[in-house]
Amino acid sequence: MQNHTPYGNQYDTNDHTFTSTANTTADENEAIADYLELIRTSDEALGYLIDELKTFDEKTVVVFWGDHLPGVYGSLPDAEIKKWETPFFIYANFDTGEGSARDLGALSPNNISPALFRTAGLKAPAFYYLVDEVRKADPTLTRRYPHKQPADSEALQEYELIQYDVMSGEGYSLKTGFFG
Repeated sequence: MQNHTPYGNQYDTNDHTFTSTANTTADENEAIADYLELIRTSDEALGYLIDELKTFDEKTVVVFWGDHLPGVYGSLPDAEIKKWETPFFIYANFDTGEGSARDLGALSPNNISPALFRTAGLKAPAFYYLVDEVRKADPTLTRRYPHKQPADSEALQEYELIQYDVMSGEGYSLKTGFFG
């Protein structure tokens, strides 16, 4: 991805200048300016991609997300929740019946696929219906989300049993078609 590190040496000159109001060094300002320029060019490219997808006859869905904030926020501790929250979107070039835009709220990465199936109006493998049930009790099921412990729901217990089966057990669930 073009927006990944290293920052601070991507451009000889940036079209835009950036000066932080925080106590940052000149090198940090240069890295932040690079990152912001990369975001600007990515935004333009994303607009171009969506404009092109609108012309496709074939139904197409795009999921766009990132797994963490850029390294220019290095001073945030790992426990700082904002470090791990990133915006995402699901775009379809056809009417999904979901309206033009809706907020899906906070989701952990394992919830993106079920959201994609729902948004696109597609039947999902059985596993994603279980993930959706877990999401109802705990929408941000991830060890990096420090707000609380995962909810102890029946769905989460089933999810953990499936996870154990796949990772350390006999793999019974892999033979059932549960995953697609």
